[in-house]
Amino acid sequence: MKFRSVDDALDHVENARSIYGMDHIFRPQSWYVNDRSEQVLVDHLVPLSAVANLHRVLPAFRGVRIQHLNESLDHDIVLTGRQIARIHAIYHQDVLLYDRSIKNADRFR
Repeated sequence: MKFRSVDDALDHVENARSIYGMDHIFRPQSWYVNDRSEQVLVDHLVPLSAVANLHRVLPAFRGVRIQHLNESLDHDIVLTGRQIARIHAIYHQDVLLYDRSIKNADRFR
């Protein structure tokens, strides 16, 4: 909540002494699904927008209603080209994971 802008948050990440000292929300998500050689270790990457349809690919989720917890209000933030470039540089592997999940999202529709 101390950040006044997207740039403040990006500065925080870029200037951190150690990524381990930062809150987990700023750590790359690829850390949790890739091995050290950046190979994906999970069978399914599911974009958040498709979580409600997991049952279409994973039989164990048939008949299971997945609740949406912690839903926040929509705040449309318009990023500048420079901010997008910074995000892509910091979270390059996450961008690749997201793109991969979107390509496979049709299986969840």
